Amino acid sequence: MKKKNEVKLAEKKMELEDRLNQELIKETVGVNDYDFACSLITSASNALEPFLGEEEGLKTVMQSFRNLKPRDSMEARMIGQSVILFEYAMKCFRQCGNADGFSPAEATANLGIKLMRVHNETVETLSRYRRGGEQKITVSHAVLANQITNNYGEGVSPQNRGDTSCPQENAEPKQRPTTISHVDSPQWPMEDADSTAAKAPARGRKKGSKM
Repeated sequence: MKKKNEVKLAEKKMELEDRLNQELIKETVGVNDYDFACSLITSASNALEPFLGEEEGLKTVMQSFRNLKPRDSMEARMIGQSVILFEYAMKCFRQCGNADGFSPAEATANLGIKLMRVHNETVETLSRYRRGGEQKITVSHAVLANQITNNYGEGVSPQNRGDTSCPQENAEPKQRPTTISHVDSPQWPMEDADSTAAKAPARGRKKGSKM
């Protein structure tokens, strides 16, 4: 009886561990079906198997799923695609150093660049898919007190420079403009009318004597 109970407990333990592993795999891939999750993992790891090996390819795919945490099958597909593109692009760049001649190296490098371009587009598509197609732009403004002090001088507030509007209490007192009035200007001395009339005959006599 004890042996039968121990066997039953061992079977239940293995079954429980199997279920936990299945739940963990489904959560890692972001799907609700265990077989579908295994299919996504297998398809990505098989693509990496030719040059990474079976075990290393599986580790690479699972680590990418854990880091990026897909929420559904679409995100899981894009993550698997990005991993494959990245690894093959790196393989092309590694082969550039072993290429015989410039032309083979150039062709391999161009292929790697194309793969990296598609990889970046896949990552951007994943980001847009997670945002729901919305594009968010964050604009931040930073004011540096040291630069303001250097630009305007010490002890001078930037509000009092130029045409920048500022509160009345922060405004510097402005000098009043000097007004020029004709009334306040000094009067030139004017001769009287009698003295002008007296000088006129004298001028006439001087002209007659010269003639």
